[in-house]
Amino acid sequence: MIHGAKAQVRQAIILAGGQGTRMRPLTEDSPKALIPIAGKAILDWQLDWLVGGGVEHVVISCGYLAEVLDEHVSSRRWPLEIELAVEPESLGRGGGCGSPRAASRSPRNGGWLSTATC
Repeated sequence: MIHGAKAQVRQAIILAGGQGTRMRPLTEDSPKALIPIAGKAILDWQLDWLVGGGVEHVVISCGYLAEVLDEHVSSRRWPLEIELAVEPESLGRGGGCGSPRAASRSPRNGGWLSTATC
């Protein structure tokens, strides 16, 4: 289980907005979060880890190729609520944590966990 200071963490935000320029050509048609590692997308590894830790609600802050990411998430069934917070322009490294779009969808109450797709 994932625990905060006083309670189990049930909400998370995944920062997945980067263009992955250092990973070209792998990221020309696919966001970095969907690059496969050991046969599974990075994002899928993260979501599985969060589910295993008891997280129930995830916000994915994204921008670059968000429609591809949305299609991927929508094509699978997850035992948690997943929302995308799409940023129309790059907010820089870690910028999605403070973005109004992500904030309006994330932590309703209690603690939350932030993770990135590298």
